[in-house]
Amino acid sequence: MTATDRLERDLATWLHETAAPALPHYTDDIVRQATKVRQPPRWTLLERWLPMTETALQPVRLSSPVPWRPIALLALLALALLAGLTLIAGTRPSIPAPFGRANNGLIAYAQAGDIFTVDPATGARHQVTTGLDEDNDPRWSPDGGRIAFLRGTDRSQVVIVDADGGNPVTSLDRISGTDADGFDWAPDGAAVTVIGRVATANLVDGSRINLVDATDGSVTSIGPAYLGYEFAWRPPDGRQLLFVGAGATGPALLLYTVDTGQVDELPVVLPDGQQDIRLAGWTADGTRYAYQVRAGEPEMLSTRLAAIATGTFVDLPVAYGRISNDGTRIAGLRNLDGEPCVLPVSGGECQSIGTQGQAPEGPHHTALYWSPDDRWVVSRPWLTPDAAVLLDPDGSTVDQPTWLADGAESWQRVP
Repeated sequence: MTATDRLERDLATWLHETAAPALPHYTDDIVRQATKVRQPPRWTLLERWLPMTETALQPVRLSSPVPWRPIALLALLALALLAGLTLIAGTRPSIPAPFGRANNGLIAYAQAGDIFTVDPATGARHQVTTGLDEDNDPRWSPDGGRIAFLRGTDRSQVVIVDADGGNPVTSLDRISGTDADGFDWAPDGAAVTVIGRVATANLVDGSRINLVDATDGSVTSIGPAYLGYEFAWRPPDGRQLLFVGAGATGPALLLYTVDTGQVDELPVVLPDGQQDIRLAGWTADGTRYAYQVRAGEPEMLSTRLAAIATGTFVDLPVAYGRISNDGTRIAGLRNLDGEPCVLPVSGGECQSIGTQGQAPEGPHHTALYWSPDDRWVVSRPWLTPDAAVLLDPDGSTVDQPTWLADGAESWQRVP
């Protein structure tokens, strides 16, 4: 036997032994462990209830299905809600700011003891109040939605109505000694400000500033004694009220803060011999206040514009000045008996805008005022105070519209 033959024999033997099936040495241990576990009942097997062919055809799901139908329903509900909110916002009437320029709306006036409105665009008139009561001095609210006026021959009751005369609210207390110059709305429209004495308060120290709640008619007196003429709410937030009151040494301009009740006395420089102070209002940004001064002869009147931060001032050659809504110009008179004129708040000459016969009836609150958009100056001439004229602040001649013939005491502000 050669070496080659021996190699072939040994190789064949090794291949046969390797290919033969064999059990691992731990086979007995596996069998013993498996026999200890009880076989599950037949009813728990899926094949017991469903054919294997149907079970095998069920799709394999790797994750939970997405609930598309509820998601789509929620999306539709969200879109419907958004559309509803948009519709509500679109139909809700907007309101103008209480300060600054606005668009011109209706004009309110009193005639024969009733309140009326007139539309300048069409001339259409609407009677707001009727009856035997004597109604006067209408004032549009800052948002243009309501009208306040004084009722009674003594003007002792404040009445507030909607633009069409509905939903009246009457002051719960009578206020004696009212003056149309001291009667107007608070900037937020929540109350009407009126000067006078509340009968139930039994005040002996003169008139007070009274707030008539526009919702329930309750009356609240605020601040120290009021000494006369007009008041002016301070822009831009309208939470402070400037008026002439009793100061430390006499009449003074007092600034009353509504939220705190604090009263500050503002510096006022008066020419020698002048005792009275007549307030002329604020600039639109609330940084300067104006009051009237008299120098020399009684006819020589001017408007003093003072900075609240420093007390420094400039004098403008215009009497009974009225600051425009945008705060850039002042309308008034050339001296006491002069014609209507306008000049910038920065100073200069007061340019005539009308004739002496168109001059307003003195310094009264509604005798001279700016239209909401500052396009016109309204004057109620002293010869015909129940009527009114429109004056162009740029000085051009105006053909007077017929709707002014019955009066124009308050111009509605609209967006």
